[in-house]
Amino acid sequence: MLPRWTAPEYFEQCEPGYDGPTLKPDLQLIDQDKKTAIICDLAIAHEDDQLHDGDTVFEKTAKGKMDKYSPLSRHLVRQGFEVYSCALVYVPLGSVAPANHNILTAVIGLSRPAASKLQYGLSADIIKSSRTIWNTHCSEPKPGCRSARADSRMA
Repeated sequence: MLPRWTAPEYFEQCEPGYDGPTLKPDLQLIDQDKKTAIICDLAIAHEDDQLHDGDTVFEKTAKGKMDKYSPLSRHLVRQGFEVYSCALVYVPLGSVAPANHNILTAVIGLSRPAASKLQYGLSADIIKSSRTIWNTHCSEPKPGCRSARADSRMA
């Protein structure tokens, strides 16, 4: 079981002492005493129900994030840390990667109710942000882009 995190937490910061490419994972939890580290990044993937080389869009996106942070993981392993690398993956219309709940509870150590509440909040915020982006994108008349106002006039 992973420790309760009372050690340094870094949010979108470079790992102190790391000389490699500039990598700023969304969350790093470091326990110096137990030599355990978690590197976790939030990812927003495009809705897609197709398999890509046998992987779902969630799995493909998570693998991409873990590959991105592998130099940082190797750096921490060389320093003697046991490293857990993960990605929390969401899509703009509210879907959540099946692995997210397990990452939040088993890896990061949140309680099941806290993990569920966080998942709900993140998913809702992503839906709101996606709507804002869409409305901003379509606020000016552009070829091929229909606004809600234009749709109501067509009815």
